[in-house]
Amino acid sequence: MEQEQDASSLSTGYSGVDEAVAAIGALGDADLATHVATFERAHDALRAALTSPIDGSGEEEAHSATEA
Repeated sequence: MEQEQDASSLSTGYSGVDEAVAAIGALGDADLATHVATFERAHDALRAALTSPIDGSGEEEAHSATEA
């Protein structure tokens, strides 16, 4: 039998992804009118996480403006 975990207790190691998951997890208490905007922000954050380079530490790599 699988145990369900609360979305707020999950951690992916990527702050943007964790914030998106937490925001979606909190929708049960939110006004229905805010759901679409929350899903759109989460989608944008997840897409950004998928397209961002990583440095192996679990966080997105920070690039300076001088790097090519």
